[in-house]
This record gives sequence, structure tokens and C-alpha cells, in this order.
Amino acid sequence: MREKNHRRLRMASPAVLAIGALLVSAETSPPGAPASAAMATAVAAVRTLSATLSADGVVESAAHAAVIHGRGAAVPASSGTAASTPAQSTAAPAEQPTLTAIADLGATIKTGTIVYAADAEPVVAIVARTPSWRTLTVGVADGLDVRTLEAALARLGFADDITVDDHFSSATADAVEDWEESLHRENPDGAVDPAEILLVDAESQVVEHALEIGDALSEGTQVLTLASTERVITAGVDADDIAGWKSGTSLTVRWPDGTELAARIRSVGRDVDPATGTVDVTVVPKSGTIKQHTGAVADLSLVTRTSKDAVTIPVAAVHDGSGGPAVTLVTNGSGAERPITLGLVTQGRAEIASGLSAGDVVALPGRRR
Repeated sequence: MREKNHRRLRMASPAVLAIGALLVSAETSPPGAPASAAMATAVAAVRTLSATLSADGVVESAAHAAVIHGRGAAVPASSGTAASTPAQSTAAPAEQPTLTAIADLGATIKTGTIVYAADAEPVVAIVARTPSWRTLTVGVADGLDVRTLEAALARLGFADDITVDDHFSSATADAVEDWEESLHRENPDGAVDPAEILLVDAESQVVEHALEIGDALSEGTQVLTLASTERVITAGVDADDIAGWKSGTSLTVRWPDGTELAARIRSVGRDVDPATGTVDVTVVPKSGTIKQHTGAVADLSLVTRTSKDAVTIPVAAVHDGSGGPAVTLVTNGSGAERPITLGLVTQGRAEIASGLSAGDVVALPGRRR
């Protein structure tokens, strides 16, 4: 697991922020004192305030998958690592096929790509989320796996005489045989065994070889590792703040060069990392793709609350009055305590829900020099 550095902004309650930000009324001129020379002041202004949560993100491949000999489909693997220790065969070595070809590191795996070969018999990729569990041949029951195969034949140019549907017809068998001949299979028979294909969820890249050409292939042996070509941004969010990070929520991604990307939360993990106290969050663009390379860093900013057209003052103007939060209202050069009701407090400013109007002048702590 990669080491994560996380930055976050926690939001305290308005009252805590107001009182904690300034218990300095002793430095402010007492109510009724002349203000013209003694007090620094600020004017209540109408603004839009937004409270945000933030986290550090890293660009990663959307998923890693392990290619297991005989499995028929790539299986999820932990990021950058093998899915499992290769299984040990109980068969005699002479009965084990040999790895005779393997896709290069960095190669793109898409429909029609030969991922590897066992005794010169190719295992060919098909990009689909359909499970493969049976041999497809004339006479099998109709099914979605047949449609997936026929759609792949169409993409590869072998479906001129077939209709892409759920039925495996004699025309489908002819198309499969043509495909097998193009792959130089030893026995083109118009049928597809699950071990002859590899179903992958999306176009991927080869990122790791678990075996080398010439190695024995036993059932359950990992051959290589794939990484999705789709890039996502992952972040570890403090478990205390995770309630604010909900799947589907919009957020902004800011890159180090200052550019921004409109994004949304794809998923939120369920487990807390015991080492960091964080939960993994996955972020994707609202549209388009992520162009930055894997490993690129970004700041994630999520708006949790917004107050539009709010009357605001600097947080420093708020002090602990006799009955709660208060300000020193400056009128005609004199200051008088005015109780207030706080709204949203963020970004160094406090929303005044009641007690002040736009244009009112309030005292700030300290004296003018």
C-alpha cells in the first residue's frame, strides 16, 4: 500500500470558531469609547461564503487485474501487486503447457489482443463484463455470453454473415473458425473454450510479468498483471470527515499548475486504514478523461455548504459578549456592544444571521498605529 499524505480542513461549530477566534475583547476599546483614533474598524459586507473540505489526491490506474491461467477472465488484484501467489501444480511437469508468448510490458490489451500463449495456443482478450463459464458452440443455450462473443467477432471483422444476438448459429461457428484460422490455432473447430479467451472489464496495459517465456503453466498460475488505461484520482480522507464525502458529490480538482478539473466522487471505501485512520475515496472527471500521468498529485476541494448574499464581517471582529457572540458596533465615533447571531464561519469571515446590516461598521481588536 502506498504511503499517503493527507491534508484536511475540519469545520468546527460557529460558536466555537467565533469564541476561539477572538477572546480579545480586552484589547478592544470599551463600549462607549471614542473610535476615531483608538479603534481599527471593518465594514459589514455582502458576500458568498463557502465551507469546504479538502484532501490530497494522487492519479492512479482505475483498477489492477491479475491474469490467471485457465481462469478465462482477469480477476481483481491489489494495486501494483500480484493477486495471489501462483498455485502449485500437482500434475507431472510433462503434462503442463509451456508459456510460449506473452504481451510486452506496456502493451495495450483490447479486444483481439493475444495476451499470452500456452504451447503456441493463443489466449485472446475480449473487453466485456460478461462472465465466461462454458464452451460456446452450436447447440448451446442462448445467452449474453454468446452476444459478447459475436460483438467481439464484429469488432474484429469476422461477422459479415451473422447477426449479433444471443444465439450461437452455424454462421457464428463459421465466423469463429475464420477467427481461429487467423490466430493460427492448431485445430480451428468453430467453438470457443473459456480457456482460449480472457475477458477484461476495460482496455488495459500490461504492468507486470509474473512468468517468463519457457515457464510451465499450471492451472491457477498468475501470468501477468494488467492496469486499466482509465485514470482516476484517489485520496485518503480522515475517517472523522468521511460523512461529508458522498458518492456522486461534485468537487473541484486543482493541479499544481493552477488548472482545475470538474469532478465527482465515484466511490467511497467502507474500511478505515488502521495505519492512517483514513478511508479511500475515488474521484473521476465529470466529463472527459484525466490526462495527467499516474503519480501526479492534486488538491481536492469539496464544498459542503454555501451562503449566498450573506452579511459578513471578519472573524476577528467577533468577541465573547455578555450573552454570547457580539461585536462592537461603531456609530458616530463611539463603540457599543451589539449581540449577534452567527451563521456560517469560514475563510476568515463570519456570516451574521442577525444583529448587523450591510454597511454597519464594527471594531477590530488592537489599536491603529
